[in-house]
Amino acid sequence: MAGKASTFNAFYVAFGGEPLHLDRYIERTRQSRRRVIVMDGDGLTDATLVELCETSAEDPRTIVVDNAQELKGHEELRRYVTARNPIDQSVILVSIVRSETLSDLWSFVASKGKCLEWKKAKPWDKESYHLDFIREEATLNAVTIRKRAVEALLQSTGPDLYRLANEIKKLAIYAGSAGEITERHVAEIATQTAEAEPNMVAEAVMAKDTERALQLFSVLCARSGEAQYGAVVHQLMKHVENTTVIRSMFDKGMSPASVAGLLGQNLWRFNNAVAPTARKHELRSLVRYMGQLCKLDLDVKSSSPFKRTMIEMVILSITQ
Repeated sequence: MAGKASTFNAFYVAFGGEPLHLDRYIERTRQSRRRVIVMDGDGLTDATLVELCETSAEDPRTIVVDNAQELKGHEELRRYVTARNPIDQSVILVSIVRSETLSDLWSFVASKGKCLEWKKAKPWDKESYHLDFIREEATLNAVTIRKRAVEALLQSTGPDLYRLANEIKKLAIYAGSAGEITERHVAEIATQTAEAEPNMVAEAVMAKDTERALQLFSVLCARSGEAQYGAVVHQLMKHVENTTVIRSMFDKGMSPASVAGLLGQNLWRFNNAVAPTARKHELRSLVRYMGQLCKLDLDVKSSSPFKRTMIEMVILSITQ
């Protein structure tokens, strides 16, 4: 990570909403020739971190603080960053901030070194973001991938970057010496490993991701038929109930930190996954959804031949 003295940076701050890229950055840092020490920022104080940075050692080292947004305190770290000798290459501090924005502290640290951001896909460019990711992953695995294969892989696997990366690794091996992933390869390999569980359907529904919700429900139906209908409705009711509680707390003016604390949830996950979903819904709409689901719960226990259609209609109602 350290190059010539003129381009040396003692501080690196990496942040963003895509955990895959942040995790990969940590792994690349681990491969440095320097001694690498990885710490978790949850429960760590800035005084302890500064003490570690200032400890004398014969070998140059890189200190990685994951979940740096959880670091307690900031005065000692600010002092250390301000006073740091710019030509001292003994210690590099790498901070992994798992957030889409930087606090004043980490903005200050980044201003004294290098800042790297991995943005989360925006709703309006989500598809192109993941299509580009698939192509880039194929290149990293020394294969090419046809356009229709790219689209088929995204449709069958979904937008989770970890799953996409794993599928491409398998497809690259499967393509073999041909060096090209085709739509046939995706149909034979990726679609067989597509995962779908009732809670995944419910999560996609509450995130208002219509395409993914219906795709997951379709995979679930193909695998289990009517056996999982009741579980899907149960998960939808559970997610709507939880979202109703969170939405009502927000409407009363409670902060995300207060809500997460009352619910016993990790603040980072709450801010990046739970809260954004809750904000997509209005309280009165959630109450209406629960009424629809209570009726649907009775319908799926009946002998009606239209159970799947009923569930799909409720999915569409919630995701619109």
